[in-house]
Formats: sequence, C-alpha cells, structure tokens
Amino acid sequence: MLFRVLPLVCAAVAAVSGAAVDPRWSTSYNDQVDAVLNRVKLYGPQMGLDPMPLPDINRTVSVDFLFEKLSAGATNTQGVLQGGTTLRRTGNATARVEGSAVYVQADVDFVNLDYVYTSRVEFLGLSTSGQVTGSINDLVLNMTLKVDLSGSTHAEEELSDLTVKNTGGLTVHFDNGMTLLDELIDAISDEFTEIFKNNIVSYVQPEIKKAVEYAIKKID
Repeated sequence: MLFRVLPLVCAAVAAVSGAAVDPRWSTSYNDQVDAVLNRVKLYGPQMGLDPMPLPDINRTVSVDFLFEKLSAGATNTQGVLQGGTTLRRTGNATARVEGSAVYVQADVDFVNLDYVYTSRVEFLGLSTSGQVTGSINDLVLNMTLKVDLSGSTHAEEELSDLTVKNTGGLTVHFDNGMTLLDELIDAISDEFTEIFKNNIVSYVQPEIKKAVEYAIKKID
C-alpha cells in the first residue's frame, strides 16, 4: 500500500497542512481514484450493484386531463437498475493535506443508468398493467478519499465522503399497451418524473457508498 501511495507521501511532505497539493501530482491522484473505481466495477455485481434491485414506488397523483383534475395511482414494483458499475472519474482529481492525511477528491458519474419497473396504473375505476422504463442522465457524485500517512510501514485509506453533486435528469415512460389513453399516460409520466428521480437517486447514493467502502478494503 505504501508503495502505491508513495507519490502522495512526497506531495504531503512538500505541502503545508491545510493547503492544496501541487496540481502536477494530479496523475497520482487520478490513479488513486481509478484504482478504487476499478475495484467497485469488479466487486459491484456480487454486491448487488449491477443489476441493483430498487425499492417499490407507489403513489397517487392528480393530473390534468380533458380540462379536469383526475386522480391516478401507480404501483411500481420489481424495480431493477442497470449500469451501477459503469461509474467513472470525470476530470482530474485534486488533493489537500490536513495533518498527516491527504484527502483526494474527484467527481464520478456513470456511462449509463437504466431502470425498469413492473407497473399498474389505476384511474376512473379502470386499471392497466405494463412496465415503466427510463434512464438517469448526468448523475454526478463527489467522492473524497482519505489517505492516512501517519503509519511508519503502511498508509491507511478510507472513504471520507460521497455526496450527490448533481442529480441530473430522469426519463419516465409508462408502457401500458392502451394507445387510446396515451395522453393520460403522458400526463401521469410527467407527474411521476420527479417522484422517480428523488426515490431512485436517494436509494442509489448509499448503495454506491457501501460499494466504494468495500472496494477500498479489498485493495492491497
């Protein structure tokens, strides 16, 4: 471990505590982040990260249809997210020194995140079943790794923080097979866009965090 973070040791020696480390060391910071992300990709599937089961999303909403307010309910179950292991670093990582530790920070996004739910929609005493499909675009997480250099023989690495920097956008498509009600289904989709976005993103972030923590433990 110490050999792998040796450039960080050198950078820490040359820096003043609390200051940013010289950007010329950015390649080493990038390597540090990429090593963690590669481990997440390796162990992600066995941790349920890809595919990732999603929580049920059941809501009743009011939609405007034919100049009237209608109440529509949707039961969305058996959700699955694909692409949880397609995470990647965006831009160069940066670092700062605090005491005997180096904090390496980088933004992380995903090549693709696609989800599918089994859905049942009810309105006006009628019901229809089908699927809800969609994608999450431009979801960005900010990851901070802490490398403790106080040990004489090895460096301790841990995840300091992982937060959502940008929630991005999300698409929702209800495939119900009832073409005569397309306009109503579109109205329901619009109402559910923010609901799906908030629920899925808030669920994905801690799952990714657990995977990163596990990946760090697996790095020799």
